[in-house]
Amino acid sequence: MSNYDFSDEGNNASRWSASLRRTFVDDFRDTIVVCVPSAVYFVQNVLLYVAASNLDVASYQITYQVRWVLSFLLGRCNNL
Repeated sequence: MSNYDFSDEGNNASRWSASLRRTFVDDFRDTIVVCVPSAVYFVQNVLLYVAASNLDVASYQITYQVRWVLSFLLGRCNNL
């Protein structure tokens, strides 16, 4: 993964902008590796909020437990 520390760029805006572009655009694979799990967690949280308002407690708990399984699977896929 790339280092997201921009403190070496100081107050120079053009160097900071170039470093930002190099980190997030040129190393696009690293950005995707971070963004995909984040997007999945966002969707999960929205769906769990909707489920909490529409399901009984037992069904909600089972749905919530699936989150742990998905986290494990994404973690394993990320290490491949």
